[in-house]
Amino acid sequence: MIRFTHVSRKYDNDNYGLRDISFSVEQGEFVYVVGRSGAGKSTLLKMFNREESPTSGEIIMGNVKVARLRDSQVYKLRRQVGV
Repeated sequence: MIRFTHVSRKYDNDNYGLRDISFSVEQGEFVYVVGRSGAGKSTLLKMFNREESPTSGEIIMGNVKVARLRDSQVYKLRRQVGV
């Protein structure tokens, strides 16, 4: 299970990649990410692999709070998620 709760990613100059996004994906469910250019698709996918971190909100994958993972443990997360 994947859960995004009030996730935002703010960049310089008050630009947002994502703003207050909440959703969940259940085990075995397939999800497609679609949208226009600049909608935040790449930012969202980078958060799945922890290439980027949210400036606010929480991401939970399985029973793991992604933001609390040590850098040395990120490889375990990436082995479980196909992007």
